Amino acid sequence: MSIVAIREPDIDWNFALRVASSVACSNGAAINWNNNHHHTNSSEFTVANAHVTVKKAGIYLIAIHSSSACSGSGNNIEIRVNNVAVSRSYSGNPNSYQLSHQLTDVLSLSDNSVISVWYQGNSQTVADASAQQMSIVNVGEENGILSMSSSTACNNNGRIQWNINHMASPKFYTLSNNNETITFVNDGLYLVSVNVCARNTTNGNYISMRIGGTDISRCYFADTNAYYKSYNLSELISITTRQTLDIAVYASVGTHTDSCANRLSIISLRQ
Repeated sequence: MSIVAIREPDIDWNFALRVASSVACSNGAAINWNNNHHHTNSSEFTVANAHVTVKKAGIYLIAIHSSSACSGSGNNIEIRVNNVAVSRSYSGNPNSYQLSHQLTDVLSLSDNSVISVWYQGNSQTVADASAQQMSIVNVGEENGILSMSSSTACNNNGRIQWNINHMASPKFYTLSNNNETITFVNDGLYLVSVNVCARNTTNGNYISMRIGGTDISRCYFADTNAYYKSYNLSELISITTRQTLDIAVYASVGTHTDSCANRLSIISLRQ
């Protein structure tokens, strides 16, 4: 578990919102955020059923926890900005058991961007406000932001190749090895969040967050049906200059090529 205070004392524009839903959401519909609205400044957000309008442009950290019953492959939740999918989390099982999706991403939003979260599956979400929640916080840009995605298949024992979606100054990294390796150019504390979708058919499959080639955090998932499943990791990491970060995949079938489902974000919190 990691806990961090994102808001600095003198930054009045770091606004936050938390919403929840106690209403079941069916396939192909957006979750209705009808519960537990909390925000630090009501002028920065409006909530109207399934739509959250972010009034001020900026860089936002979005964290979602959503639970649903599903069977088979391809079940997912997705974040849409102005009705365009930008981030996605998959789960699947053969028994229609209830499963939770975790999804954390960093997005560059313009004024009055509309955020919605859609469920795609063969059942429905759980009607439990404790199991359907979304938090949004403006994290600013003054310390550096990096947001990346990948549409390149990564095989078992491989390293994910990333493409840059957004970078906010100051630049705290360099990329190498076909964009597999991130080298930090500054000491500091960094919040690193990764969401990777992969398939496997055996036990002991996982993705690994590695510093200097050594595993520091792992997410496991086993499934004999080769269903798509999202692996999620978020860690606070103290980095020294020239240390490297990469994401290794140990999944017997390999990763999805869906760029919305393979996401990596890094926020520089202190240097």
